Amino acid sequence: MSTPVTTRRLRRRFSSHAGFAGLYAIASIVGAFVFLNQGVAVTPIWPAAGVGLAALLILGPGAWPAVAVGAAVGQIVLHFTSYELNIVFLLSVVAGNALGPLAGVKATHSWHPELLLRGGAQSGLAFLGAA
Repeated sequence: MSTPVTTRRLRRRFSSHAGFAGLYAIASIVGAFVFLNQGVAVTPIWPAAGVGLAALLILGPGAWPAVAVGAAVGQIVLHFTSYELNIVFLLSVVAGNALGPLAGVKATHSWHPELLLRGGAQSGLAFLGAA
């Protein structure tokens, strides 16, 4: 009897992780096009970072693979037409984009533990709205 509940829970978890990965990829692509079309190589605002932080606050730190997949998909799409995607560059971008929100969750938890205790979804949605 516990198998359907577990399967349902896994499906829900997979769909939420896939949704945040897609949202992260879209945010990174849009952010790159907005700033790179202006001739800027380094962006002062990265919308995908807010999406990644919100994902980890809502789903928990165990959702970091969703952020990593979203970052990888975003980079692959951005470099698809240039054929200049280096695997070392891709892995470093994915690692940085996954570790950034993890550090943000750790900092949020250490500075305001009551914020996470009140409900990760509400605090995560606040960060998503700020992105």
